[in-house]
Amino acid sequence: VIEIVVVVRLTAMMMMLS
Repeated sequence: VIEIVVVVRLTAMMMMLS
């Protein structure tokens, strides 16, 4: 479950930076 949360966080950060 923790792995999924990390992936979601990374995706959100990338989208925000873009």
